Amino acid sequence: MNKRLRKKKFVAEFQEAGFEFFANFTAEDWERFTAKFAEIVEKHNVYFHGHCAENDNGIESIEGFVILGTIKANLDEIGKNFIKELTETLQLTNVKTGELEDAHYPGRTLKVG
Repeated sequence: MNKRLRKKKFVAEFQEAGFEFFANFTAEDWERFTAKFAEIVEKHNVYFHGHCAENDNGIESIEGFVILGTIKANLDEIGKNFIKELTETLQLTNVKTGELEDAHYPGRTLKVG
């Protein structure tokens, strides 16, 4: 498969990986929280697709999918540093992350290496 098609289909060196993300938080200043969250996402050069919600008990949570980058990147280090800064800076609780998986084709084997 030529390079253009590999890039279009996110295969080989263009395969991207990410993980599911969930955390609880308390934000008295919603604008500051979202601005800081976006700043951390940009700083670590990752993508976040998700949403925030408040459950019936008044607990705020954020959940979604974090795309770390292509399989050529040091995905473990990027992910750990990103989660660490989010947790410490935004005082997140009950942080849960899923296993690394293909960001565009769920169930496709990740070929990291």
